[in-house]
Amino acid sequence: KLTTAYVESYDTIILEDLSIDEMCEGSRYAKSNLDASWGLFKELLLYKAESAGVEIVFVDLEDTTQECSQCGSMVPKRIWNREHKCPECGFETTRDHNSALNIKKRGLNKLGRGRAESTPVYTGTSTLTHVRTSSVVESGSSSLTSKAS
Repeated sequence: KLTTAYVESYDTIILEDLSIDEMCEGSRYAKSNLDASWGLFKELLLYKAESAGVEIVFVDLEDTTQECSQCGSMVPKRIWNREHKCPECGFETTRDHNSALNIKKRGLNKLGRGRAESTPVYTGTSTLTHVRTSSVVESGSSSLTSKAS
């Protein structure tokens, strides 16, 4: 039901590229990891997404919980530390939320949809004196009707 809900709700789904075998290898949590059925979840999601035309993007899981999603600083924490508190920028959230933000950012960057760098632009005074103000359309306007100044 969960995979169906995701596929029906989203055009793109971004996931960590988890290796279930590596998660279970030598771990005292192996039974819990297997009981969670991560492998089955991934298999069903891929199958349903392909049928529905939904894009699945896998990203590297390296340091998603350790890296601050706001400033990129490394904030080491043990598995039982559930809070993220960045000493560099002061960003605070849960460990899982910070990780989710990093996964989303990595996925969007992989797709080429990451944030563009902000570069200040000198606009100066307009040299277009022949444009009538009545022909200027407001940016983001829902209609194409002109807006008089």
